Amino acid sequence: MASLSYLPARRIVMAHLRYFLLLLIWGLGLLIGGPPTMLVAYTRRSRTAHYPPVKFVIGLGLRIVGIKIEIEGLEKLDPNQTYLFLSNHQSILDIPAAINFLPGNVAFLAKKEHRRIPILSQGMRRMGMVFIDRRKSRAAVRSIQEVAEKLKQGISFVVFVEGTRSEDGRLLPFKRGPFFIALESQAAIVPMTMANTYQLMPKRGQVLRPGKAKVIIHDPISTKGLGKDDIEWLIKTVHERIASGLPEEIRG
Repeated sequence: MASLSYLPARRIVMAHLRYFLLLLIWGLGLLIGGPPTMLVAYTRRSRTAHYPPVKFVIGLGLRIVGIKIEIEGLEKLDPNQTYLFLSNHQSILDIPAAINFLPGNVAFLAKKEHRRIPILSQGMRRMGMVFIDRRKSRAAVRSIQEVAEKLKQGISFVVFVEGTRSEDGRLLPFKRGPFFIALESQAAIVPMTMANTYQLMPKRGQVLRPGKAKVIIHDPISTKGLGKDDIEWLIKTVHERIASGLPEEIRG
C-alpha cells in the first residue's frame, strides 16, 4: 500500500521534502528553460524542439530525488510507426516517465486544467498535446476527434485509459473514448503498464519516496479494418495486457 502512516516521523518529513524538491526542480526548469525553448520552437516552426530540454529536466529531477524508472519491451516498437499508447494511471510520475523513456516525441491527451498554467500550457500546445474536458460531452468528442486526426498525421499519443489516477494502484474501469480514437485513426494500439509509480508518488499526501518503477510495453494491437462492433474485444484485450504487468491483487 502507498500509506506512510507506519513510517517514523523523520522519514515522513523527508518524503514531503523530496516531493516538493522534485516539483521545484521541474518548476525552475519550466521557468528558466521554457521561454527560450518556446522561442526556438516558434522560429523553427518545430513541434519537437521542446523535447530535448524537457527530457533533460525530467531526468535530472528523477535522479536527484532517487527515482529509477526501467522500461521493458521497447524492442516491440517500430520507430517508423505511429502508435496510440493506452496506459493505466497510478501517479503524476507516469507522464514524465512516458515522455522520457518512450522513443520519438509522443504527445498526450491532457486534462483541461493544464491550460491554466502559464508557459506550460503554451509548451504543451506546441508539442501537439490535446486538452479534454470530460465533463462536457461535446467538447470531449471534439478532443477525441482531434487526437485521431493527429495520429493520422503521424504523431504518436499516450492516453491514460482509466481517465484518472488510481488511489491505490488498482486498475480502474476503462473509458471507451480512447478506443474510439483508435478505431477512427486506425492507429495500432500499444497497451502500456505503469508499475509501482503509485508506491513512489501516490495520488494523495504530497509525498515522494525513492525507489524503482517500471514501464512495460506490451505487444501492439492492429486496428486495421476494425469497427465499432470490435470495441468490447479491444477493451478486454487491452485490459488483460495492462493488468498482466501488475501484481495480482491490484489488477481490477
